[in-house]
Amino acid sequence: MRRYSLAGLALALTFSAVAGVAAAQPGSAPPVPTGAVVWWDLLTESPATVLDFYRQLFGWDVAEHTDRHWVISHHGQPIAGISRIREDNPEVEQSFWLAGIAVGDVDAAASEARRLGAKVHVEPTDSAGYGRYAVITDPEGVPVMLLQPFRSLGGSTGPGSWVWAELWARQPDDEARFYGRVVGYQRDRIDMAGSSYEVLATGGERRAGLVRTPTAQIEPAWAPYVEVARLEATLARVAELGGSVLVEPRLLRSSGSVALVADPAGAALFLYERPSSEEVTR
Repeated sequence: MRRYSLAGLALALTFSAVAGVAAAQPGSAPPVPTGAVVWWDLLTESPATVLDFYRQLFGWDVAEHTDRHWVISHHGQPIAGISRIREDNPEVEQSFWLAGIAVGDVDAAASEARRLGAKVHVEPTDSAGYGRYAVITDPEGVPVMLLQPFRSLGGSTGPGSWVWAELWARQPDDEARFYGRVVGYQRDRIDMAGSSYEVLATGGERRAGLVRTPTAQIEPAWAPYVEVARLEATLARVAELGGSVLVEPRLLRSSGSVALVADPAGAALFLYERPSSEEVTR
């Protein structure tokens, strides 16, 4: 998780370009829960090096929308986008996954974020038939997209689906307060075999984890988790396809196993394998 910059980001977002993928009108789909992380956008300098990586690794369908934007679908459901970072934009320094969090009112959320010290890089904007969105960097400099969807987003299940998100923060208390005001998150804690894990929740549902960055070298970020059927086999494929393993697999007791990887362009994401039925009942 390296350093990044968001200058010029408004020119690089897939979400603003996918209105024609599955047109819908406000109110025609079930409401998306506030606080749910429903979209991820990969901003990358090297789309050509990552398109086949994700197709082969997760079985994602990747369709070109324009010469700078691609849409990722899983089981027929749009779940993410890929956007080419402009080569003439030196302010965007690296590839990274941008989280899209559902809010009830994008304009109000962006206004509150600005009042609390965030920078608004993309003002609230309509993507016809898809939703309304804004892009900010929070007070720790973490980029995030605030979404008010007009249609169902994400929602696929099984291997190849998004299963979790984490906010890595230098000051978790401050970040929890910020997202509590902007998104409506409540902070909670899960006891896990003598240790604890903090989560951000809305409506009694856990939406994301909250983790203190362990060292100064790790930049604050929103990090995605993708479910895989067999973690060890998937890690072998990561290496074969030109990616890298940043953190080796770690067993989460009865919660499964997780590892951190990077795609060939350097964008980081977690891989998660669910526990077997035997592990759950131990």
